[in-house]
Amino acid sequence: MASELHIQLLGGLFITQNGAPLGPFLSQKVPALLAYLAVTRRPHTREALAGLLWGDLPDADAKNNLRQALSNLRKVAEPHFSIDRDTVEFNRAAPHFLDVAAFEQKACAERIEELQAAAALYAGDFLAGLAVRDAPEFEEWALAQKARLRELALHVWQTLAQHHLARGAYRAAIEAANHLLELDSWREEAHRQLMLALARSGQRSAALAQYEVCRRKLQKELGVEPSAETQALYQRIRAANHRVHLPPTTTPFVGRAEELAHIAHLLADPTGRLITLCGPGGCGKTRLAIEAAAQAVNVFLHGVCFVPLAAAGSLDVVPSAIAEALGLSLGGKVDSRDELVTYLHDKDLLLVLDNLEHLPEAAEWVGRLAQACPEVRLLITSRERLNLHGERLIELNGLDVPMGTDDRAITEYGATQLFLNSAHSTVSNFALNAENEAAVARICRLVNGLPLAIELAATWVRQLNCYEIANEIERNLSFLATTQKNVPARHQSLQAAFEHSWALLTDDERGAFAQLAVFRGGCEREAALAVTHSQLPVLAALCDKSLLQRDRIGRYSMHELLRQFAEGKLRGDTSAFTTAQMRHCEYYLGFVEAREDAQNEARQNEARREIATEIDNIRAAWGWAVAQSRMALLEPTMEGLRLFLEHMGWYTEAVALFGAAAEVERALTGDTSPLYGRLLLRQAWFYHRLDNFEAARPLLQHSLTIFRDLQPTMAAEAALCWQCLANMARAVGNFAEAIEHARQSLALYRVAGKPHAIAASLNSLAVGHAERGEFEEAQRLHAEGLALQRQLGDRRGVATTLVNLGFAALGQGQYAEVKPLVQEALAIFREIGYPMGEAVALNNWGVACHMLGEYAEARALLQECLTLCRELGHRHIAAHSLASLGGVAGALGEYHEAWKNTHEGLHMAREIGSVSATLFGLVSAAILLAKQDEHERAAEVSALVFHHPAANRETKGRAAQLLAELDAHLPAPTMAAARERGRARQLEEVATDMLKFSATQLPRQY
Repeated sequence: MASELHIQLLGGLFITQNGAPLGPFLSQKVPALLAYLAVTRRPHTREALAGLLWGDLPDADAKNNLRQALSNLRKVAEPHFSIDRDTVEFNRAAPHFLDVAAFEQKACAERIEELQAAAALYAGDFLAGLAVRDAPEFEEWALAQKARLRELALHVWQTLAQHHLARGAYRAAIEAANHLLELDSWREEAHRQLMLALARSGQRSAALAQYEVCRRKLQKELGVEPSAETQALYQRIRAANHRVHLPPTTTPFVGRAEELAHIAHLLADPTGRLITLCGPGGCGKTRLAIEAAAQAVNVFLHGVCFVPLAAAGSLDVVPSAIAEALGLSLGGKVDSRDELVTYLHDKDLLLVLDNLEHLPEAAEWVGRLAQACPEVRLLITSRERLNLHGERLIELNGLDVPMGTDDRAITEYGATQLFLNSAHSTVSNFALNAENEAAVARICRLVNGLPLAIELAATWVRQLNCYEIANEIERNLSFLATTQKNVPARHQSLQAAFEHSWALLTDDERGAFAQLAVFRGGCEREAALAVTHSQLPVLAALCDKSLLQRDRIGRYSMHELLRQFAEGKLRGDTSAFTTAQMRHCEYYLGFVEAREDAQNEARQNEARREIATEIDNIRAAWGWAVAQSRMALLEPTMEGLRLFLEHMGWYTEAVALFGAAAEVERALTGDTSPLYGRLLLRQAWFYHRLDNFEAARPLLQHSLTIFRDLQPTMAAEAALCWQCLANMARAVGNFAEAIEHARQSLALYRVAGKPHAIAASLNSLAVGHAERGEFEEAQRLHAEGLALQRQLGDRRGVATTLVNLGFAALGQGQYAEVKPLVQEALAIFREIGYPMGEAVALNNWGVACHMLGEYAEARALLQECLTLCRELGHRHIAAHSLASLGGVAGALGEYHEAWKNTHEGLHMAREIGSVSATLFGLVSAAILLAKQDEHERAAEVSALVFHHPAANRETKGRAAQLLAELDAHLPAPTMAAARERGRARQLEEVATDMLKFSATQLPRQY
């Protein structure tokens, strides 16, 4: 392989190979030729190259010189050139570095890091110092390249200078501006950038001196004066009175790094004249504004000024408050607002106007101020947006809180830092330790990181420990009242802060705000209007006043502390509270009912997303109906909710949700009502999904007893019971029973006229037949069900049937046919977000890869399946995947790993009472025994599996294959005796023995 050629043409001509100078060259024209070929990067005729460098010679002489030069290039760097009789080209495929190409690429990029890299590459002019005699065409080309690359370098340095200026990196801005002036000393823009960077870094005298340098340069070489823009900047710097007027802070600032960066970015943007920090009372708007201003002290020539307006009773006193903060005496002869605008017109200043929400009439004047004073930046804090043209809004909520979902230390969170600082101010020796760490995190979470709430809670560490504080916060929001007298009255308690906002509302706004407390996790506009019976302008007003937030997609939400405050107001009117809860309950239970059918049809993805978005509201609605014994409200919602919860894999929650409702219904009406039967059925369904068949079975039997006397009205409900029983029977290897139950389910669904359920029953029945090796019947049923599912647009149903067709292919040893079926199914499951389906598909695909000898892929798929099963708590599939992982490890000779997985899978199968998983695990164990020359024991175990009535066709086929292989290793009488012993033994006994044996094979660390 050719060595890398390093070609540096910026700042001179330096060519090296392996760190050593390339050469020797016959003349300077040879490296010049190399540079030309490398930069142009295209083929050239020999005639053109001869004319480029030896154009003053006769053609024959020029071509002869070219031949010698090319021979020289071949000798020193042959692989880097493609040379034939007609053309010559630089070989771009050969390893090389060309600084010009790298510089051009990076100089044209947008990312600042790329531009900085480009600046580092520009070591000087193109081919600086190179003299090539008697080659005017080459010289002309080189000069053009020099001018082009220099212009690119000017662009790079100018962009960098502006970037650093905008971000307050004045040392870097000074460096960039100086580089600009080295390249073009007449460039006035570079002089202005340097002046501004010097002035803002505190070097006022140097900035004024730079103006003189610029003026003399222009006068001497061009005979002109600096432009009006440059002169105006000089006058501003000379006249600037740098003033810093910020209130003192008593605690260190914590958190808000992203917000601070955002503010700094907006302050640097020429169009960002008006920035509003908007959020509810107590969220830290003022503190953030002060910190942002402190960090921008040197950004503005005339400094920064903080103006508190909380005490301002009207617009009339605002100009006076600003003037006082600026140290300005107003003349009083003209309107003070106009006088202030005139004064600020040419100032380069940051003005912080704090607490403007109670002065709505001030907004218009503030907008006029922003328009009339182009270099003044206004940073405003308010609970409401100003709704002014050009306003840049930054909405604030709580500080980041420890949720236990990442690896960050608790002290790295802004909310925790603030609590610790505040607590330390109250009790000087307060410290975070193992005993209070969890309670501190809980406090921060309870108040959602709201700074005011955190500060107030921390003041009680003198009287209470952190666990007590957290408990009190949870019990009573009003507990956070403070007795400190050195804070503003509106901050003396959360209640006071919220009451301040409440007092500003109209009656309609108060009513809507209070009723919005019944929502959980936010809501859509339609829901908000339906529950509150308010109008859209009222919601908009609440958003403007920071009591309600509306995200980019139009969803409304409320800070939890504000919601609690609003709920307190709502509970003050019992009738209004009950009415709002009822409307909320009816709306969201109806919301689920309306999406029941869609979850099995073409719109299933959208329907599930909609339900998922509103799940907190749906839980609240269901919970309220149960708590208030409004059980009739639940009935139309149950099946839609079951479908959703199953799709999401939230089985444990579903058991509790339907179980609690069943208990209330039984207490109200006894244990024979249809609603009670329906609730028990759904609780049983999710018990069965959790493989808790013992809990599920009696509930199903009780439900069937209730439904038996209610046919055909309850046909669909009874069908679901039989489907559940069929699934459980199949899981424990009772295939005949499973088929019978599935047939009953299918017949009842046909009576009920439920096409999507009919398709599911066809699939269930087909699987039962496949388990028994009746593949022709299974294929017929699958085909009928799949056609119906495709017709309905039931994507989940289609994917499920494809997986089961793959399972049938496994049973017939058609492993290559499994892949396309499960790949299509897996893609659908992932698209619609159905994790249990993913797990089954991954397992079947992994088994197929195992049997095809594709062990790496098999292991990856089965491990992914196992991880997913553990997340879902689905032990039946997990037991199968563990056994298969054992088989893969055994095939690779990794016996410790193989026995570890096989042992765990067998143990899990016995725990859940899954006969099919136990039999599958025993086959895997028998295969491992055979690999380790335990042929007799392997034959005995595989004979038990082969002859067991609950063994499905795939498991039976594996056992038969192993027995055939063992025939070659054991004498016929020994083999026959082992088979007979296996047939005579009980499954439970063999499984127990195999668990004991496998335990002896485990690695020691297991």
